[in-house]
Amino acid sequence: MQNTLKIKRTKTALAFNLAIIACEIAAIIIVFFKISCYPLIYYTEDSNLFALVACAVMAGFQVRYLKSGKEIPHSVQMFKYMAAAVLSVTFIVVLAVLSPMRGDGINGWLYMLFNKDFTFYILCVRFLQFYRLCFLKKNLTLTQNQLSRLQSLH
Repeated sequence: MQNTLKIKRTKTALAFNLAIIACEIAAIIIVFFKISCYPLIYYTEDSNLFALVACAVMAGFQVRYLKSGKEIPHSVQMFKYMAAAVLSVTFIVVLAVLSPMRGDGINGWLYMLFNKDFTFYILCVRFLQFYRLCFLKKNLTLTQNQLSRLQSLH
């Protein structure tokens, strides 16, 4: 029963990762056509590229798990969580800084969140990532060795 539930969760998470990859590719295409060859100067695009790579790596390991039963490495899971954290921070910056800077009151938020170009790489990806992180993943715990390494960094 536990294994069946884990396989179902993995398949659902894989579907979300593939949806995020599709949205990220659409966003990259939009950005490259709009901004040309300079998209890497904005941290929102950088976080999207980071999320694209993290989702692709995670999707590869999820497929491997579904085919062979080999567990997904902890480092890959942490890489995916880092991407989720970066996307969350950029979403907060968009809400708290960039939208008000746009001016026009509520129109700044409407423009930043629901403009046809921004919808893919600001709204859709972050909601998919947030849903996947909160509802599809069980708690990620650190081993005692990993915890001591993190504490030694301070």
